[in-house]
Amino acid sequence: MSNTAPTYDPSYMIEITKGKINDLEAAKEVVRLASAQNAPIVFHFHGGLISKNAAVHAAIEDSPFYRTAPSFPIYPIWKTGPVEVLPEVVGTIALESLFKIILDRVIGFGQAHVSNALGMKGSNVVRTLPKVNEAALTQSSLTEKGDFSVDFLNSEDFERLLGQDDLALTTLEERSIQRSIERDIELISEIDSILAGRALIVPNNQRSAAGLSTISVPKESKADQSFLEEFHVGATTKGIGIQTGIAIVKIIGRFIKRFIDGKGHGVHATAVEEILREVYGSYVGTIAWSTMKRYTEVAMDDDGASTEILNLLREVPEDQRIVLVGHSAGAIFISNFLNRAGQMGVDQKFEVILLAPAVRAKTFNEGVLKNLNLIRKYDQDTYCMRMFTMSDGRETRDVLVRNIPHLGDLTWFYPRSLL
Repeated sequence: MSNTAPTYDPSYMIEITKGKINDLEAAKEVVRLASAQNAPIVFHFHGGLISKNAAVHAAIEDSPFYRTAPSFPIYPIWKTGPVEVLPEVVGTIALESLFKIILDRVIGFGQAHVSNALGMKGSNVVRTLPKVNEAALTQSSLTEKGDFSVDFLNSEDFERLLGQDDLALTTLEERSIQRSIERDIELISEIDSILAGRALIVPNNQRSAAGLSTISVPKESKADQSFLEEFHVGATTKGIGIQTGIAIVKIIGRFIKRFIDGKGHGVHATAVEEILREVYGSYVGTIAWSTMKRYTEVAMDDDGASTEILNLLREVPEDQRIVLVGHSAGAIFISNFLNRAGQMGVDQKFEVILLAPAVRAKTFNEGVLKNLNLIRKYDQDTYCMRMFTMSDGRETRDVLVRNIPHLGDLTWFYPRSLL
């Protein structure tokens, strides 16, 4: 893609900001042109986590495909949130020493527990895995499964935990890991520095037991304020070493439980997810997905984009096909669009095509399944709705974060697609 910004074309694009159409008159003209054609109208809702320029570029690249169908493509360019900032935020977390240290401990002790659980089931958890550094993580991201190789860590062992509740961390194992972490000066010093950076100083008498004689140099971190405040209270009453052990054991326990419950996404990805959830407040999800969801809900307002588009479509001949195509988070927009159509009692029938949809079952149910009367039928029993999904292999190889300007190659951070 060129560094030059692609040209927005109002003849087949409708710009939407925070759920509202920017230029309603221009949108009316787009729909008027489309309804005058003797061809299906295709609304293509792009996915999330892309900038306006990226969405416009994709529309320019893809629109010839629709025109040769033939059909009249309309691209709602909907702003999905602070996506320009997201890679920077994720990259900042990835480069934090705290994140890297905890990731190493979670995977290292997690592997030690699995060896225990599938072997002698001893009470002591003894780590044997080499340091999980950027080189090991990068190699993990690039493997066929998007996870550690058998030579480094036999990740298939974790899959053997499925449904085995008795293979969760035992109390004795938790104590064993906690004792190891209590003596982990590298990790404790890092947390102490971050607490100091937030003016959450641990009393001296609760620091010396962990081998910390002076307050660490204050550091900045993207760690959640609520996590740090809770951590500070525990460190002040129990000691910073003990509280560090408790916090890491909690993450390791949930990490292991994910595989037992069949909700693991591979060792590498699952460890990253649990650290983000506990330490960084699911920062990625909070910034990106909740914002996208909110904007599609705003679009359902009386003056929102979904409402306005549905009003414009009242002028389209009843026998003219209207196809809704949603890629990834575009499925959220379509679900809420159909929900609003049901509320408004529109007469149009729609065809729906979902491409690797990223939408919650509840949103899909309320928007699509409860409004099947709005979906055109091929025949008495077949709805005009298709869904295309990515294979596990392709999703695994769709690395979330790659090279970020001035932050460098972060391929190692998270090895999979957001889906």
